[in-house]
Amino acid sequence: MSCRSFLTKLSKAGFAIIPLFNVLNLETLRMEFRAYFHSIVVYVIIFWSNATNSFKVFKLQKRVIKIIWSRTKSIL
Repeated sequence: MSCRSFLTKLSKAGFAIIPLFNVLNLETLRMEFRAYFHSIVVYVIIFWSNATNSFKVFKLQKRVIKIIWSRTKSIL
């Protein structure tokens, strides 16, 4: 599987979390993150940690975490 296909899967997983942002509470959003996004990232790291495009994986992860973090700020 190529790095591009992993990035596509991660983009879809991140996009799936965005509509849930206003519907779910923080703990459920974290569970969704772990179920959809984090499981793919852990798998990707094993195979693509030294790849030249690995920074894109971490960039996508950072974007999704920022979405969840903004939810935390809005609650406080």
